[in-house]
Amino acid sequence: MSSSNERNTVVITGLGLATPLGLDLDTVWSRISQSETAIKPMPHYLPGRGGAMLEDFYPEEHVRPKRILRFVNRATSFAMVAARNALEDAGVSEGVIDPERFGIYTGTGESEMKPEIYFPALEKAIDEQGQFNLAQFAQEGLDQLDPYVGLTSLGNNALCYISIVHKLMGPSNNYVKSGVASSQAIAEAVQALRYGLADAILVVGNDWLTDPWALAAYDSIGMLCTDCWDVAGSMRPFDAGRRGPLPGEGAGALVLETAQVAEKRGAHIYGQILGYGEATDTWSFGAPPPDGGVLPLAIEEALADAQVTPEQVDLIIAHGNSSPGGDTSEAQGIYHALSGRLRHVPITSTKPYTGHLGAASGTVETILALLMQQHATVPPILNLTEPDVACSLNFVMNQSLKCAPNILLHIARSVGGQNAVIIIGKDLAALPGK
Repeated sequence: MSSSNERNTVVITGLGLATPLGLDLDTVWSRISQSETAIKPMPHYLPGRGGAMLEDFYPEEHVRPKRILRFVNRATSFAMVAARNALEDAGVSEGVIDPERFGIYTGTGESEMKPEIYFPALEKAIDEQGQFNLAQFAQEGLDQLDPYVGLTSLGNNALCYISIVHKLMGPSNNYVKSGVASSQAIAEAVQALRYGLADAILVVGNDWLTDPWALAAYDSIGMLCTDCWDVAGSMRPFDAGRRGPLPGEGAGALVLETAQVAEKRGAHIYGQILGYGEATDTWSFGAPPPDGGVLPLAIEEALADAQVTPEQVDLIIAHGNSSPGGDTSEAQGIYHALSGRLRHVPITSTKPYTGHLGAASGTVETILALLMQQHATVPPILNLTEPDVACSLNFVMNQSLKCAPNILLHIARSVGGQNAVIIIGKDLAALPGK
């Protein structure tokens, strides 16, 4: 274990995806580099609305071993694919790293509850007056429920079955905080690795915002785009004509290790998690502060933790969820951070390609950031044609930006006011003064 005044360097050695753009890194990057979105009309949703789904994805074809299929919900099946891909990419088959020193941290969406599971039980609970009768439900309805419904709907479903399948016996935790969940999972995993609580940690983010329950919940508070005359082009972060986000589904997974362990086993290193910062707005639930609130504080904390100056940041991957108030708030937060020293940094957002991935956003967008570094290309913000005057920043628009960003700043925000900022670096030693 590291001493209290010494911390380990945390590197990224494995990447795994299960997204509407594809299940492997090459396919996903190919589609993004061609400015292709996965957003389209959804057959089970209202006309004129849409989202991004994993088409032709059947859990029985992907979940292994098959005996756990009945315990695994759809969102967890995405997570299991991403986790397996990341572990294979990192070359950490069973036993390569001591399982008691290999942890798992997950960021996940709300518990999955399939409405049809409850129909038989609810039918038994309706009394002669047509009202729900709790006593009747307990006496006659409970017997109609699938005995495993409790297991499949648990919030830690992904953490449980991934750790069992891959024998990850080290520290673990699960975060359920919508858009910031997997960013916070990354941050907490970094802390555990920095101070010697583990040698490696698998971080997984997964969500299923195209689930009918999720659609109903977000629709009820007016969070989704409801006037989509062109569904594929309707998610327009920072654009004057934006009308709200569109939902997505999927998962992303990262293998994080201490540099010492990764170098000793000769692992390929994609980059480092250099720092993170968090802060919480108390402005109003569902209505982000128009001036950016405490986002500047989270940005400043992340840069300080990474020991990086604003001038060394090459690219910002914005939360960019396309909501009228959210984008203005985020842009103002970036503008005001550090007395405006980030206002000229190029900014992109990947949600128009994948839909809003909710709790999976942090891991998926971190992986996409690393692919931008690897391919020396920053994709433009799709559908951004007329930036809102309240969002006047250096957006990557219309065409890709050809550059190899060394230091990237990723922003994640949530409906409840949480802000999480991650600093990702390719080569910290190459920075001036390092």
